[in-house]
Amino acid sequence: VNTVPAPSQRSLERLGKAMLDQKKKAKKKIKVSKKERAEYSTIEAEVEALEIAAAKADEAMKGGKGLGMAEQLELARACTLARSAADAKMERYIVLDELITAADDG
Repeated sequence: VNTVPAPSQRSLERLGKAMLDQKKKAKKKIKVSKKERAEYSTIEAEVEALEIAAAKADEAMKGGKGLGMAEQLELARACTLARSAADAKMERYIVLDELITAADDG
């Protein structure tokens, strides 16, 4: 036996309106600026350059047997900074890629 009261006409209308509003929000077109598209087109080269810089600093640190402690620390710092910057650029690349894909598909 079902003892739950039937929904009122007013609540059904509100529910229908809420569903329509959700559909409108879901269909909202995603826009990508020219600046973001330009950044997307150059970001891969920037990541590659940062990774090369990190690799060079790492190689110099490993191969530099005659380096003093200050030089080794500076190379380690340069390597860490380059890797951190490359990671940040890669995260931005992923965000832009998803944004542009959604905009182009929509």
